[in-house]
Amino acid sequence: MLVMLGVVWSMKQPPSKVENISAPSAEVVKGNMEADTRRKADASRLKAEQDAATRREAEATKARQDADALRKAEEARLIAEKDAATRRVTEAAKAKQEADARQKVEAARLKAEKDAARRVAEQEKKLKIGAEYGGGKIAWLDATGQHGLIAAKTDLSGRYSCESAKKACQDLTVNDYSDWQLPTTDELNKLYHAKSVVGGFADDYYWSSTEYGAYNALNQNFYDGSKNDTNKYRVFSLVRAVRAF
Repeated sequence: MLVMLGVVWSMKQPPSKVENISAPSAEVVKGNMEADTRRKADASRLKAEQDAATRREAEATKARQDADALRKAEEARLIAEKDAATRRVTEAAKAKQEADARQKVEAARLKAEKDAARRVAEQEKKLKIGAEYGGGKIAWLDATGQHGLIAAKTDLSGRYSCESAKKACQDLTVNDYSDWQLPTTDELNKLYHAKSVVGGFADDYYWSSTEYGAYNALNQNFYDGSKNDTNKYRVFSLVRAVRAF
């Protein structure tokens, strides 16, 4: 029964449709293969171009880095040379300053020794009024006989006002002695009394540094020892510088 039903069912089914699929032709296969080959070649070429561009960029970057490194090295070298030159100049200047300082100290020492030797030699001489001593001649001695007043050996050239006479005496240097001054009226009177032994005085007026009022200063006539006051700005009297010792 079942068999019969199966036969009947199968007889009722339509016949199967069979598709007729044919294989691709050799030209199609060859075309596909050539297309694949071209695609692979293009891909390979593009990759090669990409790799070349990457290499060029890397080389350019390295070249820039190398150039920057060389530039920085050169700048560092120049800075180092400049610093070294500055140090050399500074050291040379310092060495010169030290040499100058040593030279000044040595010169001062030699001058001090010379002055001390000169003072000793002069002190060994018998001090007396009229004796040559301390760049001039002794015009007066105190009670100890070791200190007093020295007069320059000659008058300053020309006539002076009292003010210009003071400066001229201060600017005077004789035998390395530069502490000369215009005598006070008391010192000038000592010169007057020693004029014959000191020598070189004229019978004329000599300025003192002693002022008399706002505009005058005292001078003394070495002819008779008289004193008077004269306008200190007037070019009037002679000048003999003195120094104490």
